[in-house]
Amino acid sequence: MKSDPVISAFRFQTVIAVLMNAKIQAYTMLFVRHPDTQPGPAPPPSPHFLRPTSEVFCAPMSFIIVLGNTVADVLVHPIDRFPEPGLSLHVQGARLTFGGCGANAANTAAKLGVPTRLCSAVGSDEIGAFVLEQLSRRPHLDSSGVAVLPRVQTSVTLVLVHPGSERSFICLSGASSEMERTVLPAGFPCGARLFHYAGFFLLPHLLGAQGAAIFQAAKAAGAVTSLDVAWKEGLDWTAAIRPCLPHVDYVMPNVDEACRISRQGTAEDAAAWFLSGGVGTVLITLGDRGVLWATQEGQSGRMPACPIDVVDTTGAGDAFAGAFLAATFAAADEPSLAPLKTRLRFASAAGALACTALGGDDGLTDRAQVEALLAGWK
Repeated sequence: MKSDPVISAFRFQTVIAVLMNAKIQAYTMLFVRHPDTQPGPAPPPSPHFLRPTSEVFCAPMSFIIVLGNTVADVLVHPIDRFPEPGLSLHVQGARLTFGGCGANAANTAAKLGVPTRLCSAVGSDEIGAFVLEQLSRRPHLDSSGVAVLPRVQTSVTLVLVHPGSERSFICLSGASSEMERTVLPAGFPCGARLFHYAGFFLLPHLLGAQGAAIFQAAKAAGAVTSLDVAWKEGLDWTAAIRPCLPHVDYVMPNVDEACRISRQGTAEDAAAWFLSGGVGTVLITLGDRGVLWATQEGQSGRMPACPIDVVDTTGAGDAFAGAFLAATFAAADEPSLAPLKTRLRFASAAGALACTALGGDDGLTDRAQVEALLAGWK
């Protein structure tokens, strides 16, 4: 008898509580970090990309801003069935880490040596404190733009990893659903070279005209703009995104998202729809079939996926986006990264590496690892 795939809110919270109990012991004295807290000593300058951490957010055009959700990911594997009500399912592994489209993309760009500011929100709870502590450890990542919202729960996603690396998600929207434009720094975009909106549709107060105004401000200040989406039921997705498109240089949905948003049947037709709305370049990821790209200048093509042994695809799309941002940022000083196909190969390799470990964080480490994979990818 096939069980109901819906897990009750009570069971969901129980799973979170058990995993948090194991993790939170190390953080019992942890308090939420005040935005004015001074950072620790800067790490040694990275030989990769452009600038050492000590120059973060000082000079104009010296960093990336990522706006998007931050969540606590609880990954459980393998899930080959759902337990019957009242029964248990024993699994091989479970892990608690930070995730979310915004945090993952920003973390990837930072891992690749690019100073990156994350603008997001968590709740005023133990899970939020844990997530903030994890983010604060990342060189090149400024998490001071992560707001702590009072009387709100931190967003949580229960990631059920099935055999074959497919995933199901059970989500508590929490703080992500409460984010407003005030999470962006005063004077936005503050001289950022790139502005990326990650997980569009997950921030209900920043859609439509509100989202378009943010992109307009970034474009007016000279920033390159990009947009990635994440699916959420119950929205008029086309109406929510259409006002933003004329102000977006790069859009990066996966093929399912692109076809649903555009109401088209193929990746090619979906790309044409985005271009007709004013987007400069469309990048549609196709999973193990690679990526389709198309530009306003009439150029288009496909790039195959980078071959890799897949463990878990969680965060692969975010890693692709973050790596593409990093390569685009660096192209201003490294002409070899300027061609679109070069940046796509770089991003595809980073996305592939993200699939080599459970969760969206451990598989990808730094630029040297990406370049080593690229060297063997013919």
